Amino acid sequence: MENKVQLFEHEKFGKIRVVILNGKIHFVAVDACRALEIKNSRAAMTRLEDDEKMTVDLTESHFGKRGGAQFMTVVNEPGLYRLIFASRKKEAREFQRWVYHEVLPSIRKTALYSIEQIVEQFLKSATSALPVQMCVYVLEMNNVTVKIGITSNFFKRKRNIETGSGLTVVRYFNTHYLNEKYARLIESLCHGIFSPYKLEGEFFSVDFEEACKAIDSFVKMVSVPAIGSEFERGRKIFKLTKKNIVERTNLIADKNP
Repeated sequence: MENKVQLFEHEKFGKIRVVILNGKIHFVAVDACRALEIKNSRAAMTRLEDDEKMTVDLTESHFGKRGGAQFMTVVNEPGLYRLIFASRKKEAREFQRWVYHEVLPSIRKTALYSIEQIVEQFLKSATSALPVQMCVYVLEMNNVTVKIGITSNFFKRKRNIETGSGLTVVRYFNTHYLNEKYARLIESLCHGIFSPYKLEGEFFSVDFEEACKAIDSFVKMVSVPAIGSEFERGRKIFKLTKKNIVERTNLIADKNP
């Protein structure tokens, strides 16, 4: 799905082009401004922070059109929210709901299919048991952020995170110890799902319990008979299916307008 332009159309707001760049969702700025009746899109871009916008070449993914390069300014989700708040269009709230409840869930559902393909390829290339065993953990910090990672020594890692960040772990979950290669895959998939909510460093602005459930889903995705019973205990730690990941991201989006 990376770098492929997706087109969404609404009878009231017209066409909105969306593209995934570096694992994050971006909206074509001129489309968003037109939908929000922001007449001077260039001026609107100057009011955004540098990490909320970028100019990209969408030539190869511009709906198959030929011709010159298609350089366009795109905005990420935080940038889009700032445009929505700046709009004087009375239907701006309706536009926001359309993005939250239809556009974003559709994109993330497609991303899940891509993740399943990654898992399938990973399992095909996976080697037999490796000597290093690691667990996947979720830490809830006292500033209401979440840290997701892997470690070969959970309690030592927990202490080091508290010392290095100056924060305190108020709740935590961790899986059983498993093959390092599988642990790294689960960590990578979870980080990919939560990438829009990543804060400075390695912390995420997501719900602790939902992050735990997402990890359980990834454990189940790689829990196949060919691997044996290595992941069986992981099924008992958290309770959620892949379908719930889409529902979860919808809820998080509503919590973070």
